[in-house]
Amino acid sequence: MSDVLVYSGPGVSTSALHHTLKTLRTLLNTYDVKTVDAKTLALDPWQKGTALVVIPGGRDLPYVSELSRPYTRNTDGNSSSSGGSQRNAAQEVRNYVESGGSFLGICAGAYYASGHCSFEKDTNMEVDGSRPFLRFFPGTCQGTVYPGFVYESDKGARIIDIERSAEIDRWRCHYNGGGAFMNADTFAGQGVEVLARYAPTQPEELRLDIDLNGAGGTQKRPDYAGQAAVVLSTVGLGKALLFGTHPEFPLLPSSTPVLLAENGGAQTQEDKDRQERDGHLRMHEQRRLQWMHELFTQRLGLRSELPPWAIAAQPNGADGARKVDATGTAVETDEPKLQPIFLASLGKNSDQVTDDIVRKLAAEKSSSTTHLAGFDKCAVLNSARAASVKDSNDALHFFSRADTESVKEAKGLCSSADYDAFSKPIIPSDPSEAETNQDKEVDLDSVPKYILVCKQDQASRPSADLLPYWNIVEYEKFLLHFREANLQKEQIKEQGHWSTWRAPFDPFNPFSFSSAPLEEEYRFGTPMLYSQMVTSTQTMLDKNFRLLSALPVGTTFFATQQMSGRGRGGNRWISPKGCLQFSTVFRVPVSMASKTVFLQYLSGLAVVEGIRLALGDSAAAQSVADKVRIKWPNDIYAEIPPVDETTERAKTATFELDGKRYAKLGGILVNSQFSGGSEFVLISGCGVNCLNPRPTTSVSDLISIHNSTAETSDQLDQISQEKLAGAILSTFDSIWKVFMRHSGDFRPFVDRYRQIWLHSDQETTLTSDAIRQSGAGDEESVRIVGISSDYGLLQAVPRTSNVHAKDAKAWGDSEDSKAGGIIQLQPDGNSFDMLQNLVKRKV
Repeated sequence: MSDVLVYSGPGVSTSALHHTLKTLRTLLNTYDVKTVDAKTLALDPWQKGTALVVIPGGRDLPYVSELSRPYTRNTDGNSSSSGGSQRNAAQEVRNYVESGGSFLGICAGAYYASGHCSFEKDTNMEVDGSRPFLRFFPGTCQGTVYPGFVYESDKGARIIDIERSAEIDRWRCHYNGGGAFMNADTFAGQGVEVLARYAPTQPEELRLDIDLNGAGGTQKRPDYAGQAAVVLSTVGLGKALLFGTHPEFPLLPSSTPVLLAENGGAQTQEDKDRQERDGHLRMHEQRRLQWMHELFTQRLGLRSELPPWAIAAQPNGADGARKVDATGTAVETDEPKLQPIFLASLGKNSDQVTDDIVRKLAAEKSSSTTHLAGFDKCAVLNSARAASVKDSNDALHFFSRADTESVKEAKGLCSSADYDAFSKPIIPSDPSEAETNQDKEVDLDSVPKYILVCKQDQASRPSADLLPYWNIVEYEKFLLHFREANLQKEQIKEQGHWSTWRAPFDPFNPFSFSSAPLEEEYRFGTPMLYSQMVTSTQTMLDKNFRLLSALPVGTTFFATQQMSGRGRGGNRWISPKGCLQFSTVFRVPVSMASKTVFLQYLSGLAVVEGIRLALGDSAAAQSVADKVRIKWPNDIYAEIPPVDETTERAKTATFELDGKRYAKLGGILVNSQFSGGSEFVLISGCGVNCLNPRPTTSVSDLISIHNSTAETSDQLDQISQEKLAGAILSTFDSIWKVFMRHSGDFRPFVDRYRQIWLHSDQETTLTSDAIRQSGAGDEESVRIVGISSDYGLLQAVPRTSNVHAKDAKAWGDSEDSKAGGIIQLQPDGNSFDMLQNLVKRKV
């Protein structure tokens, strides 16, 4: 997954940052949108995995000092701001764009990215000087265009129209202190294109173009009509998009400039006028997102997706503005809402299993729980109450049935929920912003969760039309089918299968070759939970101790989309539709604590083997399956064509190895916690891109690529998410019982793991602080050969070593490593950068 990096260091406005992130995550929902500081931009090797760098609104002067601050990394792997060979963030961003990257600068970010900044000249707020750092616009960015600006405040905020150059219409947006790109047309020969200009007149129907401070209006100001408000610059091989305005702020009745205008007493409106005004705002909010989407896709080459409500084209009016119903009801602008969760178990005793879970939770003593407004009017749900628990992280309400009426009522309650009671103000980083900052964000964890229990009786389960993205019956069918397929592999003792492994004879422990009896039959994938929209399957299981304690091993939580998914190192894990995402419960005794590291490896193995199983046994199917590989320790990658045929460009966040190009197909995150008894509880979260080829690749993409050149007899059917889930979870069954039978020994899986991971004898560069063996030097050229069988450490040797990945000692324990001169590395995937072919320092 490619990154979108948003600078969030000194100078950035809290409000501007909030809305920048929100707009980017709405439109670029297949990218990992995250914040960075100047040191990260200066020192980290972020360039090859990044699709866009953004400097949002705020204050230009702190940007000058922070982004040009020199940093260096010392030979011990530490960083500092002095001495040695130095780098700064601005130069790294400039180099990135010149090499083909994309940049977005908004308001202060655009002032900073221009050759000269001229702000409020001849006033007590004057800032005037050269900006030699980025110079994406070679000329002067001069402002403010409109009066009333106050630092760290929205008091000068207003809604304005700008005239788009390619369209005979106006585009409405938020403005607060931005500049104009002066005489931008004269820089056309230097790659500057004017996309929009400041308009000579402003909208009267909204009457929001006012000076809320009451002073600026009497001040004589330059006429900026016709000057550039938005420019696109070609810089080397890359592009820089600069806005003097604030395109990231929403244009809704609840947006900051609208509220400030109303609260300032500037206007009094009748209800009819207010409805008409609100309708216009909603229409312009739709157009705001549409043009941003167009700029991202057509000008910056990004993969942008409009939310459904913003897609519908509407007829143009005489004034070029698209019309909507005056009440605004024709355009749904609400954010997605959390949806009900369904609990089901599969098999003969399914009702008993779910009843036991609810019974355990009902017996828990907890504080009172809240409900969504309107729950008291839900007669069907009220009659089916089973348990309510205020858990560690969430308020959980269980209901004893999931028939059609119950599901309709629960979906209606959740979809129409008012989240205002669960919202909290955004705390500004600068106290001076607190007075005028009215932005809030929803605390999704505090929103009550509604869980409907599905019974074995089909009439007590939701119908397919009520669950359009997940079919419980189909999932159950495939899970049972692939359990039989895996059992057959064990029974015929398929060559290389983990179930055929036997421990070598140890004369000092003559019973070591025998397997320990298996006390429990593991059945992964049931019971199952499912929600069309949830906060995070990982959080829901990992952070709710009472719920987790009631769930048996193998319980799996599926979701169509996650609103706050979790990834390794705090990375925000984006979950577009078409991605199979789930979290599964595991338990191991305390005596096997050191073996928990292997769960991420076994999860990767289960995913790859599950894809192979779902594709089938034909030669054509296996040729596709062979393209799916493991990147140590927790990522799934797939071999793809070097160029995306739909865009004729190489896909981002890919890497080349041995002449083949690979793109990310999925990822794994494992959380563990001590239960307080005699076991550790682990949650393995997996995400596999099944149906959606963006932004990297998917299982369906691999099949389509194969079918485009295959003979008719070798054509492959697409794989549904239910089928893939059944194949992966049934494979977990087979893997986990062997792992537990051999007390956490990884050796049964080595042969198969070695075949499907990417790293056998891969040559790479090892940096000093990634080396656990002392005296190895600052950097060393090494080969990756295996994983230690006792602690799960990545094992490497000097390139000239005679130890190779095919050797048993490459996959042996720590004693074997010492004898073989093997270097051991911690399993931290964020320090293994395949894009740079580098095991990076941990700083």
